[in-house]
Amino acid sequence: MTTTLDRRGRSPYKRRRAALWAAHTDGDTCPRCLGPMYRAQGLQADHVETMAMVDPKALPDSLSHMVCNTRHGQAVGAATRKLDERFPDPEQREVEKLRIVAEVTARVHAELRAHRAPRTTRTSRTW
Repeated sequence: MTTTLDRRGRSPYKRRRAALWAAHTDGDTCPRCLGPMYRAQGLQADHVETMAMVDPKALPDSLSHMVCNTRHGQAVGAATRKLDERFPDPEQREVEKLRIVAEVTARVHAELRAHRAPRTTRTSRTW
């Protein structure tokens, strides 16, 4: 696979990641869990629109927490691992892959958002 490097020797992926980091401000919302993101946390360039499954050269479109990105990637990988055996026809396999990715993405997002749900705390004591 050949990539076009810029004059500093960076790939398009690294340039896109640098642009995402430059545009990021602390407190921006994670697209996966809807929690706030801070530079001190582990943030990764992420394909929220799961184009990486369709086009391996797709560039990331946002930053997300490392945990959120990893959890989603593992769930999608586990769900789509056996598709080649179950669907020998490439067109049918791609349709099924997109359907499964959409289902897994919705499930993982719901789990992450439930985990990050704001906790209700009392602001004053009532005793």
